[in-house]
Parts: sequence; structure tokens; C-alpha cells
Amino acid sequence: MSVPTDLFRIFPNIAYVRLVEVNLQVLVTDAFKYCKSMTTIYLHGNNFPKIPAGFAQTCSNIQELTFYNNNVQSIDANAFKGLTSLGKLWIQWEKI
Repeated sequence: MSVPTDLFRIFPNIAYVRLVEVNLQVLVTDAFKYCKSMTTIYLHGNNFPKIPAGFAQTCSNIQELTFYNNNVQSIDANAFKGLTSLGKLWIQWEKI
């Protein structure tokens, strides 16, 4: 299961997303491309083996991002590119 690229198209002003423990397995590039007002994304407790480059590159307002308890084994070099407001990044308990 993955977050479809256009899932948030109808919610361009959404600021907070909590997709916790819903068995997501793939985080596609540009998953949050329509969420330019996003400040918080909680994705912990899923099963993402990889954090891809550019998954939230259009979300420069993100301040908090959680990935812990996801079985993350790799993070692409530019995974957090464009997240210039990021203040809290939670990735503990991973096999990176």
C-alpha cells in the first residue's frame, strides 16, 4: 500500500497529516506535491523500507516529520531536499 501521488490534490491547504500504523509500504516521489501548506507529517509505525529522494520537496513549510518504527533501511541522498523549515525529524529505531 502506498500514498498515491494525487491523494491530497483536493486539499491544497492541508497543514497536518497523520498516516500512522496503516501498513503503508511505499512512499512515492512527490507523494505530497500538492501540500504546499503542510507543516506536520506523521508517518511512523508503517513499513517503509526506504525514504526516497524528493518525496516532499514541494513542502518547504514542514516543521515536523516522523518516520520511526518503519523498518527504514535506506534514505536517498536528497530525501529531505527543500525542507528548509524542518525543525524536528524523528527516525529512531531504524536499521539504517
